[in-house]
Amino acid sequence: MQPIDTAYLSVFFIMIYSSVLWFIVFFRNKNDFPVTAGSPSITFLVPAFNEEKNIGRCIDSLLSMDYGGEVKIVVINDGSTDRTGEIAKQYAGKVTVLEKPNEGKKSKALNYALGKLPVSTELTACMDADSYVSKDYLKRIVEHMGNADAVTPAMKVSEPRTIYQMVQWVEYCFAIFLRRVFSVFECQYVLPGPGSIYRTASLKKAGYFDENNLTEDMELAFRMHDNGQKIGNCVNAFVYTECPDTFRKLLKQRVRWYRGYLQNVFKYRHMILNPSYGNLGIYLIPVNFIWIFVLLFLFIYPIFNIASQIWDFSIRWSSIGFALTQPKFNIGLVYLDFYIVFWALFWVLNIMTVYLSITASGEKVDLKARKKYYIGYVLMYPVMLTIFWIAALWDEISKARLRW
Repeated sequence: MQPIDTAYLSVFFIMIYSSVLWFIVFFRNKNDFPVTAGSPSITFLVPAFNEEKNIGRCIDSLLSMDYGGEVKIVVINDGSTDRTGEIAKQYAGKVTVLEKPNEGKKSKALNYALGKLPVSTELTACMDADSYVSKDYLKRIVEHMGNADAVTPAMKVSEPRTIYQMVQWVEYCFAIFLRRVFSVFECQYVLPGPGSIYRTASLKKAGYFDENNLTEDMELAFRMHDNGQKIGNCVNAFVYTECPDTFRKLLKQRVRWYRGYLQNVFKYRHMILNPSYGNLGIYLIPVNFIWIFVLLFLFIYPIFNIASQIWDFSIRWSSIGFALTQPKFNIGLVYLDFYIVFWALFWVLNIMTVYLSITASGEKVDLKARKKYYIGYVLMYPVMLTIFWIAALWDEISKARLRW
């Protein structure tokens, strides 16, 4: 067996093993979660910068929630130059509006509110101004608090219009499925900005948000794991959020996310392969890096293989004076007869994962209405994801200027 055969078989094993493991964990724990009784008081912190198009919808959704406990809403107008502050102040008596100069970081706006108020409710939640919640979101997510210090919601893309948003719609559904699996493994490493809730005492104990981090919601999750705090998940507490509508905007967002991941893993590198941090240290962080290698391998090697064959053909062609001849390329890239079973199994698992993600998200598959979503996800997403990682790795290695 050639080294390339070993590499391909290793890649297939990782993909198939991970998929089957996720299925088993999800099905065995789909409805297994601690239930918290009562309706504890909660404060929503909504940082907003130039969000006049979205802030009203966000506030209205928070005010319309079906919840029996006390709910406070605090909008932090982060130096907006549009009508964001003016619109927020129209909810006087229902919403508290804090004004501060813009510093370009959501973490600073959140910490400003946490220090200015201070928050006295039992729970604290963060909500992006371009997001909104379902009517039963709070009731459902609070039920999942149990003994957790924080709980993540189920995020969905709001009203996809472009093909890039349609691809992200499927991706976010997959994230709902995956976040549930990671919750069972007790290794969630992100507390999404829109809709994650915290025990106020636990948030204070963790030390609030890191103002010098590219992904403050990820850094806080790592820090809570480092402190021995627990993060839960709710698969049906829905939060709808705006997402990038062009490739350029999406690339900018994902490079920040992935560079933030690399920096946070380096910051908390003592967790890697450390049994004290459970599945996060022993399983998830190492496997994430293996997945990065898998993506790069599946993307780069076929390109290298084709380029190599073109080069070899050019050399042979030049040796016969560039006479007319029939090109012969091994465009199969691998021995198809040997690998066809693995490719077929991988695609079956991939389709099953998409189907399960959609249904787990409370959505209907609806092939007729959403065929662009699924075709775009299957054909575009792996390539896009690889490009994002290559760009993030390049920027991180070259120490490109950090952008929030």
